[in-house]
Amino acid sequence: MHKKHKKNICITMEILPSLSDIKRLRKKLNISQKELGEELNIPQSTISRIENGTVDPPYSKLKKIYEYLENQRKIREKSKKHAEDIMTKVIISIKSSSRIREAVDLMNKNDISQLPIIEINQNLGSITSKKIQKYITDNPEIINMDV
Repeated sequence: MHKKHKKNICITMEILPSLSDIKRLRKKLNISQKELGEELNIPQSTISRIENGTVDPPYSKLKKIYEYLENQRKIREKSKKHAEDIMTKVIISIKSSSRIREAVDLMNKNDISQLPIIEINQNLGSITSKKIQKYITDNPEIINMDV
């Protein structure tokens, strides 16, 4: 006779946060009780009573609030940009002995509006297209001068 083995079945349940956790998450996301209520079609006063613990909400309502806030948190987390996402990987620079015309050409070629002026790995300052434009308007010969 064969022995029957019982399989261990592990049922995982999604555990909802406490009411204070929901309030903390809502505030962290900068969502007002009114906005949350309008989004979920729940009166603001009900959300207030849920957060303050003066009402024992049905599981379905608590789940609806939590899932909405958690979804908003995930959306915002994905849309966060970090410096490395937008920074220029290669620094385009110019030497102080370069001509203004070269700076203008370099900015136009790379579609940038500012260049650091670097000599011997030291930043001496920067030159901007706005500043160049202002000075060239006053004196067109500046285009041939050193940066």
